[in-house]
Amino acid sequence: NPALVLADITGEYAMGDKLKSLETRMNTNPVNLSPYHQVNRKSPPTIIFHGKADAVVHYKTAELYAAKAGALGRVELHGFANQNHGFFNFKKNNGEFYKKTVAKMDAFLVSLKYLDSK
Repeated sequence: NPALVLADITGEYAMGDKLKSLETRMNTNPVNLSPYHQVNRKSPPTIIFHGKADAVVHYKTAELYAAKAGALGRVELHGFANQNHGFFNFKKNNGEFYKKTVAKMDAFLVSLKYLDSK
């Protein structure tokens, strides 16, 4: 699952204690590496798969990123109810979510003409 927000978003989202350790681990202000804070009109088309029950990377961060990036370009956010972090790993749930996410990813890439539809 993506780390799309690595710094506070004023009035929207606070990283809390995680922010303190990120700056040390990254050796820079997290804003400098936060995808949300770097979005612009040149950002590439993006597809995001995220478990809505993810306690490691909160689903809210994916929603915030998708809203901001989607206002500037193409973004698809696919949230999966009752799913945790890494829910689409092949071995979980007999590969059910792996297959679903790969099918959606293929359709996304075909729509961008990066893959042939055949």
